[in-house]
Amino acid sequence: MVKPPPEKTTVVPKKAPAVGLGLYYVQIAAFVDKAQAQSEADKYKKQGYTTFIADPKPADTKTWYRVRLGGYSSRDRAVALLSKLNAEAKKKTDFRIVQD
Repeated sequence: MVKPPPEKTTVVPKKAPAVGLGLYYVQIAAFVDKAQAQSEADKYKKQGYTTFIADPKPADTKTWYRVRLGGYSSRDRAVALLSKLNAEAKKKTDFRIVQD
C-alpha cells in the first residue's frame, strides 16, 4: 500500500494588530499643530495615561491631530475613563468617546 504524500502546511507569520481598529478612546483635544498635540499627549502620559495621537483624516478640510487616551476593546472601559477624567476636573469636560 502506498502512503499519500504529506499535506502541505502553510505557515502564516504573526502580524501586529492594526492600530486602533475597533478600539475605543477618549478624545481630549485636537490641534492643527502636531507639536501642540504631542505636548498635550505628553502631559497626560506623565500622569500615567496611555496616549495616542491620531493622524489627520483624508476627509478633514483642515489638518487636525487628535489627542486620545486609552485604546480599549470595550466601550464601558472608555466610559469609565471619561467619568474619571470628569471627576478629576470637577466638571463635565468636552472630552468624548470615539471608536477608531
